[in-house]
Amino acid sequence: MLLTHLMRQGGESVIESLGGEAGAMFAFLLERTAERIGTLAPRLPDFQPAALVYLLRAIDEVSVGVHERLADLAGGYAPSGSADMAVWLRRRSVERRRLRLAAFGVDTNDVKVALAGITGMLPDVPSGTMRALVGAFGAGKSEIAEAWHLQTIDDFAASDSVPVPLWLHAREIGTGAVDEIIARQIGAPLLRERGVSAVIDGLDEVDGLAAEGIAVGARVLTAGDARSRVLITTRAGVLPASDDQHAADGLPEAQARSLVAVLAGPHATWDWTPELVETIRRPFFALAAGTLIAAGEAPRGQAELISKLVESALSRAGVATGSIELFGILVKLAVALTRSNGTADELSFVERRQALTTRLVASGPRGGVAFVLPIFEQWFAAEALRTNQYSIGDAASSAATFDRWRWAIAVAALDGPVDRSDDFIAACVRLNPGAGAWLIDQIVDRRSWDAPEEGPIDLEAVSSRLLRAVRAWAGALGPLAGWVLPVQDAESPVRIGTRIVQERVAVGWSKEVPQSDEVAELPVEADWRAHGDEWRQIAWGLGIPSQHWPWKYLRDMIAASTLPMFNRGHLLGSSGGVWHAERSYLTARVMANTSAIRRPPLARDFVVELAEARLKQAEGSVRAGWQTSAGVVDSLQIKDLVAWLVQQEVDEVVHPLPAPDIESPETNWVTGLYSHVRLAQFCAEMLGCASAVYEDLCRTLFSKFTWSLVLYASGPFGVIGELYYDEGFTEYGEPGFEYVVVPLPVLEKYASERSGWVWSENGRSAIRVAFERDSSESRLRSLGEIRADVSDWIRRSGSASPFATFGLSVSTVIECAHDRPASLTAAGWLCSDLRALGLLRGGVPQLPSR
Repeated sequence: MLLTHLMRQGGESVIESLGGEAGAMFAFLLERTAERIGTLAPRLPDFQPAALVYLLRAIDEVSVGVHERLADLAGGYAPSGSADMAVWLRRRSVERRRLRLAAFGVDTNDVKVALAGITGMLPDVPSGTMRALVGAFGAGKSEIAEAWHLQTIDDFAASDSVPVPLWLHAREIGTGAVDEIIARQIGAPLLRERGVSAVIDGLDEVDGLAAEGIAVGARVLTAGDARSRVLITTRAGVLPASDDQHAADGLPEAQARSLVAVLAGPHATWDWTPELVETIRRPFFALAAGTLIAAGEAPRGQAELISKLVESALSRAGVATGSIELFGILVKLAVALTRSNGTADELSFVERRQALTTRLVASGPRGGVAFVLPIFEQWFAAEALRTNQYSIGDAASSAATFDRWRWAIAVAALDGPVDRSDDFIAACVRLNPGAGAWLIDQIVDRRSWDAPEEGPIDLEAVSSRLLRAVRAWAGALGPLAGWVLPVQDAESPVRIGTRIVQERVAVGWSKEVPQSDEVAELPVEADWRAHGDEWRQIAWGLGIPSQHWPWKYLRDMIAASTLPMFNRGHLLGSSGGVWHAERSYLTARVMANTSAIRRPPLARDFVVELAEARLKQAEGSVRAGWQTSAGVVDSLQIKDLVAWLVQQEVDEVVHPLPAPDIESPETNWVTGLYSHVRLAQFCAEMLGCASAVYEDLCRTLFSKFTWSLVLYASGPFGVIGELYYDEGFTEYGEPGFEYVVVPLPVLEKYASERSGWVWSENGRSAIRVAFERDSSESRLRSLGEIRADVSDWIRRSGSASPFATFGLSVSTVIECAHDRPASLTAAGWLCSDLRALGLLRGGVPQLPSR
């Protein structure tokens, strides 16, 4: 071909003049282009105009190869064109995804279509801003961020003026300055000229102070450069809640099932429990589940997914952990990283080189190494617990250590000798019943209790383990034990009856309190329905589907008993608290047959006279009851009232909350009995008293839970509320009411800077009255200010708990007609906390009123 010949001949002089690497690149370009045109020659007459079109097309086809060569020669962010750098950046992105998927034995092309839906989950990160992509473990945060990063690379390749894409891991930054590290990565001149579109991955894999420093550094960087933007990935709870967070909530259920189906077949998830379906909405776990099912194994939960996934990865070719020495190095690395929250590997230079020979470990910041996925770190840390190389007592010694070790503990407790598994669970239960409940939820077999035991049942071993679990749970629950378990109190001995019934276990609890703990044979004739029978709460035909059954059995018993405890009208908390005050006024009001809505004060002597008369009528009865038009009351409640009056030096029995102040209301609504100011006072006092009730119950009945109860773990809190009378509400409808729970210092700062607030007497709540509701934009701005204050407080206070959070926001009715509104509100908050731990089942509390 003449055209090809001329290209080669003319190019020689250009190559000679350029010389060096540039000449070599030009030669490469000419040679590839000439080869391509040579294949087109039979279809092209020489020197026709169409030849130029084909020439340009051929050059375009080899351009990717040319850019790759240029990227190799230039070396990443070294001075080169945008297109050349983009090629290098894409290759690194593809390799990161390949490494993530390699852990599952999945080829990127196999799941490319199924993962394409992630592009619809990309956060909006405007120029000059920082956004945090927040999601649970395995929610696909890195994949979403990678898709966003690729989008910035495409924009970068198409223009010489858009910011430079950059991918960093939080550990690469550590406690360093974000802007300085970015400048070193891409070059200060390029950063000044174009700005940066950066991803900082894995903020939750560094300690809290470093994470906050990185977030602050990212905000400062973007605030000072309107072109730059930063996307951070982290799990919830690392950064305070704010408007610059984007939730990674996982895939839609249909897409998650589709992802599993790509690997395991179309019917793989048809019979899955709701818990596992929710689990696979996280892309990480969908891939894991699909891989395991395709291999013929079905995981029971997230901890087993982690365990099976890592064990599968270790068995694959290319993962060199065969030697005992290398395996021990990986265990040592996992312990060091978990203990230090990822800041120190505690390996020697030789040990690091050995660890890097595996596919499980990669180079980390400051010359250290780290596992390529958190699950590998968790699994090897679990191995340290299993083999006593690290003490479960140390791992479960505090909220902070439990937060770092909890997934390793869950993996370690899954299988193995039951005594060792019981050690792990008992340690977490004793540390904090909330922590124990979380662990049990991760590891129990999710099959029904109806499943029979596979093989013969060792009744002696079953009974011994059950007794050990009872002692651990009762001791951990403390004052709560007698309310939710069939025991007298946390320390009293118990007698448990067991027997085998048709390859299943029957369990009963003796009503008698023995001298010491004992297990007896449950009589065949035992029947909880028989009056006076020794045994109660008998579970006949209990299947034992897993080695963790005694812990689950007791956890479920607690969860089933907690809501009834609230709903049965028991006196809870301290005797001088609001719970007792509201309950005592209710009893006195019903006896006096007075209005529940007006709540008039009742003379002490009058109440005492009524109580003595009723109790005299009840002499000889265990529990007598009376009904009036105001409600029902019994002799035990009256005795409680009398005991409360003995402790309270008052002349009148009054309700703790303000009474109505309008005699002749213009509406039929209960709130019409209150003026605007009085209703605001009522709401403020109700929420202030509810805060006091919640903390009183946490200090007394739930004293063992401490940092596992969401609001209590976060420190003293207060409530900011708004009572609004929109147009149309004042005359014909009920006013609206909403509130948000915040740290107490934030409440004091926020409300003190604004006028017109109605405060509760205890300073725990502040209510604003609005006659025209603010616009959505204004309300969002106010909420943003509150969140900013909350973020600042958390950063300065260093408050940390795996269960702590702020920002509970509620829009609700005003419970003016309820006898116990403060107690009802506090019980709702507490039940929400317990439900999150798996220690409460059922609906919302309905405290007895009337």
